[in-house]
Amino acid sequence: MMNCKQVSELLPLFVAGELDEAVRAELESHANICAECAAALKEAKAVHALAHDALAHFEPGEDFEKEVFARITADASVQSVQSADRPGIRWRHFYPIAVAAAVFIVALVLLQNKPAGTVIAGKLSGEATKIRQGQKYVANQPSAIELLNGAKAFLMKEAGFSIIEDALHLLAGSCYVDSRMSPRQVTRLATAGLFVELHHGEAYLYAGLPVQEAAPHADILDAIMPRAYAEEANTGAPALLVVFSGTAEAVVKGTRHVLGGGEFLFEDETTAGPRKYEAFLKEAGSRIDEVERAAQEIEKRLEPYTHVIASYTTSLAGLKELADTLGAQGGAELEELKVRIALIEQVKTVHEARAGQMLADLNNARGGEMNGLKARVRELEEAEQTRRDALENFGKL
Repeated sequence: MMNCKQVSELLPLFVAGELDEAVRAELESHANICAECAAALKEAKAVHALAHDALAHFEPGEDFEKEVFARITADASVQSVQSADRPGIRWRHFYPIAVAAAVFIVALVLLQNKPAGTVIAGKLSGEATKIRQGQKYVANQPSAIELLNGAKAFLMKEAGFSIIEDALHLLAGSCYVDSRMSPRQVTRLATAGLFVELHHGEAYLYAGLPVQEAAPHADILDAIMPRAYAEEANTGAPALLVVFSGTAEAVVKGTRHVLGGGEFLFEDETTAGPRKYEAFLKEAGSRIDEVERAAQEIEKRLEPYTHVIASYTTSLAGLKELADTLGAQGGAELEELKVRIALIEQVKTVHEARAGQMLADLNNARGGEMNGLKARVRELEEAEQTRRDALENFGKL
């Protein structure tokens, strides 16, 4: 029986169709029972398909080798520094895909001037009016672009993206995509760990990665092998996909989900699967109200303790001052005063412990689950607001 290491080594030959039937069948048999290898096989097939599409669109020309060598040499030092900044990437897991990606990179390096879309409103970095394949852009203000397949994307300010063929790879920020008027059946979208095929519909996409200036090849690598980076990098807030209409097929961490209109999916909640947008907001609102009411009850019970502790603190300060005055005289009066001070301190300690526990309960009620839930609600509300803004702007074009 073939093992994972053997599968990893044979993937490039498998997708290239260079394995004999017996070995091919054994590899597929292993992938059927190994989720990790199945995901690697699916990704290798996707990369091979992208490379095939890219290579089909260009002719090398007489100076092909010279130009490729010059570009790779020029970017080598920049990429070395970038690799050093990402020491945790487990490249051995992605070597087969890296081999296939290298072919794709060679094609895209020479195809970076190929048109990929048009700016129809707003302002992108570099004053771009035409979108070029494989290049990184940042929206300096809310902006709208039209992809070659006719789909439109509305990008919020500071959203960063690249386009490879008709696939919009969102590097940071958020965008709304409307593919209802596209003559093609599918519009492809992606974040660092989320791959989406949108079928004649509307979708919102959010990516929590920071926008960074980098070598051109790095942008291409992010688009080809995003999981390799996402698994080791601190990606910040989880990616979010909201489908307002139509249908979308999303692949996250090797798992495929189909979302219909009104459903959403957070990248870090894939085990729950797609959920209904409106139902979640209603349930979340009820849960937030419930926890807030409980927190207010704790506050009411905590308030008297706070006053009592303050009163004990003031009384103890006065008694200790009196004890200091009587200290030189000593006697029964001083001993009785010390006993009273000790008793009050004990009671005060008990009250402080109780108040401390109540305060911890209050913080727990309003933290943890509550903060996470409120953040999810805010992100979904931002998705709806982005959609409204986009439709309003598209209506003016």
